[in-house]
Amino acid sequence: MQYLFVDFEGEKQGPWPASQLKDWFAYGHLTESTMVWADGMQDWAPLMEVEPLYALCKEKDAPASAAAAPAAKGVPVATSATPASKSKATDLPPPVVFIHDSDAFEEAAAKKYERRRLIAKWSNCLAAAVLAATAGIVTVVGPAALANPRCPTNDTSFERVVFCWLSVFGLVMLLAELSVSCIRTYVHFLAYRTGRAATMIYCATIIATKMLCEKPSDETLAEAAHFNFRPLFKELHWKFIGVFALLVLASVLNINLAAADAENLETAARSKRKLPK
Repeated sequence: MQYLFVDFEGEKQGPWPASQLKDWFAYGHLTESTMVWADGMQDWAPLMEVEPLYALCKEKDAPASAAAAPAAKGVPVATSATPASKSKATDLPPPVVFIHDSDAFEEAAAKKYERRRLIAKWSNCLAAAVLAATAGIVTVVGPAALANPRCPTNDTSFERVVFCWLSVFGLVMLLAELSVSCIRTYVHFLAYRTGRAATMIYCATIIATKMLCEKPSDETLAEAAHFNFRPLFKELHWKFIGVFALLVLASVLNINLAAADAENLETAARSKRKLPK
């Protein structure tokens, strides 16, 4: 039977035949606590708990002189028989220790994914918190609190109601990103990265309507004949642009991470291992 085992450096080795593990056990390269696994076993187990293998490793070789018949008187006896304890070469090589390329790649990929996940999580938290705060200020104080003083702003009850809902969305998305169970249970689409990304894109679209300066129609018509980009940049609502940029960035990070999740699931399905982890 072929066995896998975990070496002293924590790497999986094998499969190797039981006879080879017996030799390594005899010279101390394996111990009774070495974790082993073979087909038919439910999980990894210490070598001493795997009865067939442990019995083989503990089996003593019979001395070569044990079967020799007593010599007759006057007949020379061969004395070159080697004791069982010396019958094996003392330079038996230890198990080959190597780092599996696939394991090293998986570990590096897992660390990279974890970094991306943390960046996406805290970017989403920041975007949601800024959205909730910004929309809350517009709801309570009015758009003029965050608008460019050079630009006139419309302050209507409809606009305040819209920003009130944006503030609620921002707060709910923040709680969902922080894995608050009741939010992810009752607002189920926010339990998914794609759901949170779609909500942020929706909120960013509404915020985008507040980025440009709204001038009275007579001034707009007067400047249409000699349009210039320079005054436009002076009249942008930069605070709303910042909120818009954060929401778009968080949406992109969520979408990229959702794509990585799908790719990881597909890869795991293709290369599903038979061995227990």
